[in-house]
Amino acid sequence: MNASNKQGFVELLVQHLQDNGITAFQAQDDANTVIICTALNIATKGEPVTMVADDTDILMLLVHHFKPDMGDIAYVVRNHTTS
Repeated sequence: MNASNKQGFVELLVQHLQDNGITAFQAQDDANTVIICTALNIATKGEPVTMVADDTDILMLLVHHFKPDMGDIAYVVRNHTTS
């Protein structure tokens, strides 16, 4: 998949998720910052958050900033398989 197709697919996917009531964002630059801020903002409202990632920086930032009165944050690690 070339960069243009990938960008178009991501934009289409984000729009589809949003149209179906799922909060979705596309980061332009520092994705980790957007991911962490978005998850913490949602959890601060008491809402549960599920994140799918494979970046330990994100996990460490979530652990550092999480407060007991926030909604649950589930961190799911993507399984990388080769075929």
